[in-house]
Amino acid sequence: MKFPIKFTRIKPSTTGFITLGSDALPVDSDGNPRPGNMLTDDNYISSRPSNINGWPLMRLAVACKYTGAGSPGSTNLPATVFFFESNLQCWVALASSNSHIIESSISTTTGPALQFYDVVPLIDLPHVTANLDSIDSGTVGQLLLVSDNSAPNGQYDFIMGYDITSKPF
Repeated sequence: MKFPIKFTRIKPSTTGFITLGSDALPVDSDGNPRPGNMLTDDNYISSRPSNINGWPLMRLAVACKYTGAGSPGSTNLPATVFFFESNLQCWVALASSNSHIIESSISTTTGPALQFYDVVPLIDLPHVTANLDSIDSGTVGQLLLVSDNSAPNGQYDFIMGYDITSKPF
């Protein structure tokens, strides 16, 4: 298995890497919120709302691996998942995502444990005059922002991928 998205954050700040906890919601050149882009936002994931067999996306699976001189100990990394809503032209936080990437997922010995976040795969838009230009609700796209929370110095590698099951393992 290979997750489709992998991104790295470093602490302390190191040239050529993004510092852990420094991510922000994307904005355009005028400072207005803009949709995520998989080419420029490495902590953004996007997909169609269902797989090839029609099964809808249910959850976003996230894990983190720590590499560093110290031990991550009991550090939990606060994480929030956002999606961009085109009608409102802003980022919306998923209420269930205001959680932490659990300390066992930052293990240096057993490997990371998955943390799951909700996904909002909307159905097609109603066939009304306002939606004649497009009845497709678009793609599912989510952005993960992780806070530092006094994490030890080191490298934090995150992976993300969509899941079509709704039951925890």
